[in-house]
Amino acid sequence: MDVRRGKWIWIGLFLFSMALSMSCYHMEGESSYRYRSPEEPSREPRRDYPPPYTLETKLYRDPQTNQEYLLNPNWKRMEKLGEHRDRGRMVSSLYDWSGEVEVRIYEASSPQAQSIQSIGCQVEPDFIVVGGGAYVDYGNGPGAFLTESRPLDERLTTWVASSKDHYLPCVHNLSVYAIGLRLRDRSGRSIPPSELLRDIRMYSKTSDVRSHPKTEVPIPPQSFLLGGGVRVNWTGTGNLLFKSTPTPYGWAASSKDHVIPSPASVTAYSIFVPRRDRSPHFSRLEFSVVEREGPPVQNGVGIARSEIAPGWVLAGVGGLDASYREPPPPYAGRLLFGIRPEGTYTTQISAYTKDHVVPQGGVTRVSFIQIRKAR
Repeated sequence: MDVRRGKWIWIGLFLFSMALSMSCYHMEGESSYRYRSPEEPSREPRRDYPPPYTLETKLYRDPQTNQEYLLNPNWKRMEKLGEHRDRGRMVSSLYDWSGEVEVRIYEASSPQAQSIQSIGCQVEPDFIVVGGGAYVDYGNGPGAFLTESRPLDERLTTWVASSKDHYLPCVHNLSVYAIGLRLRDRSGRSIPPSELLRDIRMYSKTSDVRSHPKTEVPIPPQSFLLGGGVRVNWTGTGNLLFKSTPTPYGWAASSKDHVIPSPASVTAYSIFVPRRDRSPHFSRLEFSVVEREGPPVQNGVGIARSEIAPGWVLAGVGGLDASYREPPPPYAGRLLFGIRPEGTYTTQISAYTKDHVVPQGGVTRVSFIQIRKAR
C-alpha cells in the first residue's frame, strides 16, 4: 500500500513539473517582440523594454539585421549649442521658447580610418532619440558614402550609421550624431523616457530588391512626424544612399547601385507621436518641416544648409540629391556622404552630396523637422 502511494506521489510531482516548465516556456515566448509594419499593427499592449545604455565603447550586434556596430567611440555631448532663454549663457542644450522642450546633440566618431564603417551613438538616460545624422570624412581620397542613418530600435536610445567606399578604395572616418529629446511639464519636472515611450512610436517599411530601390514609411492619421532614417540592405559590390527625407505623409528613402549593378532593398524608418488630445505629453506640441536647396554644381561636392528658426528646436534631419531622375543614362546620379547638425552653434543643418567615378552635376537639398510647444 505504501509502495503504491509513493508511486502516485512521484507521478504527480512529474506531471506538476512538466506543467510548470510549459508555463515558463509560454511566458518566455510572450515576452519576445519583432518589428511590425504599419500594415501589421500590434494587438498586444505596448511593453517598456530596458534600454541598452552603456555610454562606453563596445561592440553591439543588432539582432534584427545582424549588423555589428561600434557603440560610442569618442563619444561626446556637443557643447555651446545656444543661449539659455533666461540665463544668457552658453549651455549644452537647445530649448524652445517655453523652456519645456529640450534637445541635446551627441556625437560619436570612428577611432580609425577604414573602408567600411558602422558606428552607434547613444543619448543620455533622461533623453530619447528623435533624429540623427552622419558625416563621412574621406580626406583627399576619391570618396566614400552613406549606406545607413537611422534609429537602432523601438527603445530610442541609439542612432546608428554606416558608410563604405565604392569601386575605388578609400579609407575614411565616420561621425554619427544622435538628437535627444527631453520634455518637461509646467512644474519643470522632467518627464521620464518610460512615460514618453507610451506615445512615441517607430515604424519601418522595406522596399523590394531593385537597382534603384525606394520606399516611404507612412505615419498614422492624427499623428505628426518627429524624425526618421534609412538603411540600405546591400550585398555584393554595394548600393548607396541618395535620399532620406521627411514628406507630408512620413519618411522617404532611396538608394542606387553605381557603376556596377548591385540590386538591394532599402528600409525607411519614421518616429512619430500622436496629435490627438488623448496624450497629455504631446497635445501641446507643434512642428514645422523646413527645406532648403544649395547652389547647383557642375561636378564634385554639393552642399545645402539651413538654420533652425528662433524659438524652435531640432528633431529629424534629412537630405537628398534633388536633381535625381530615373535612368536611362546619361544621368549617373549623386550620392549622400553627409546629413548632420554642424557649426559652433548647432542651429545649422547641412546635407552633402558628391558625384563618383562618373562626373555629374546637380542640386543638393537639406530638410529637417523643428518642434516647439504650441503657443
